[in-house]
Amino acid sequence: MCSYDKLVLATGSGLALPNAPGVTEYAFDVDQIEQAMRLEAHLKALANQPESRARNTVVVAGGGFTGIETAAEMPARLREILGEQAAVEVIIVDRGSKVGGAMGEQIAETIAQASDALGVTWKLQASVVSVDAGGVTLDSGERLEASTVIWTTGVRAHGLATQIPGERDGLGRLHVDANLKVLGQDDIYATGDVAHAATDDLGNHALMTCQHAIMLGRFSGHNVAADVLGVTPLPYRQPKYVTCLDLGAWGAVYTEGWDRQVKLVREEAKALKTQINTVWIYPPAADRDAAWAAADPLVPIA
Repeated sequence: MCSYDKLVLATGSGLALPNAPGVTEYAFDVDQIEQAMRLEAHLKALANQPESRARNTVVVAGGGFTGIETAAEMPARLREILGEQAAVEVIIVDRGSKVGGAMGEQIAETIAQASDALGVTWKLQASVVSVDAGGVTLDSGERLEASTVIWTTGVRAHGLATQIPGERDGLGRLHVDANLKVLGQDDIYATGDVAHAATDDLGNHALMTCQHAIMLGRFSGHNVAADVLGVTPLPYRQPKYVTCLDLGAWGAVYTEGWDRQVKLVREEAKALKTQINTVWIYPPAADRDAAWAAADPLVPIA
């Protein structure tokens, strides 16, 4: 048992796999580095298998952000391993009625264009109900032969959030006030993927993304220190929302606003995505001034 004066819960989130038969045993995911390494080893080992449609096919369960980015990388990755002439197939299985529909109207058109160019196909209004060593079965009864199945749906807040009394949303995140203090708790804050936090006064809430987690971390750190010191906290606000979706060899797409208005595509968006992935999301250098600057909640990240 450890006592505390103030507690900040910042334990993040993880993939919550369903109880569908075979998912745990046969599906891969990219939620943690260990799982990504397991998938990479599996993909490389495909070159040792005899030619077959199943060997050449990847099924991605879920057409959200992670599913789309993962699927977009697969055609080039498979050809690198199996040869440029390999008849590869990458299939996204999604419950939506439109390609990329969950991402918004404008960006969906770009996702559809990139999918066509990459050779990524979509099985719409469908879900995977079971996985085995040779492929998947859909809720329609249709069978897809595939040696590689990647699961990308079902993210939930870390289980520690359940140990704190308070209201939680459907993703297990704790409801917090404007200062990121858990509702009903005097000394407990929640931040990042365990916080159900309003980003503005228009009804928008933080998503489980790095752009929100970084700013939530800054505000929670500032506000818990303010609480200890007895000074006025800074209410969390992050009205600007952007999306930068990597689309593999096709490029990327960058949008602004909660309606995801497309601003950059292909090479320009890809350059921005590379900057985000290699610079922006990493901790600052081991330097006092850089650390203080990175922790400032008043410095926007987008």
